[in-house]
Amino acid sequence: MRIVYVPKIIEKRGRLSLSDSMHCRVRYMTDGLVFGDKDFCESIFTKYRDYFSEKRKSGSRKMKKVDFGVCCTVRALQIDAIQPPE
Repeated sequence: MRIVYVPKIIEKRGRLSLSDSMHCRVRYMTDGLVFGDKDFCESIFTKYRDYFSEKRKSGSRKMKKVDFGVCCTVRALQIDAIQPPE
């Protein structure tokens, strides 16, 4: 297994690969509310529209600092979205 120094990658404004990010505690998986492709996130957002602000126009949010391909979440996490493995 390749060991990646996560804070250095983030500090340089880089992105973790899918493999590397899966070795971390990724808050997107636990705190993102919904995890899936854009259409799935939008469908959940539409179904539960009353739980979101009236200002909000769309449901899906791209995940920052990780590369999960087409996956999105419903919450845009800004702080400590990923943490290095212990």
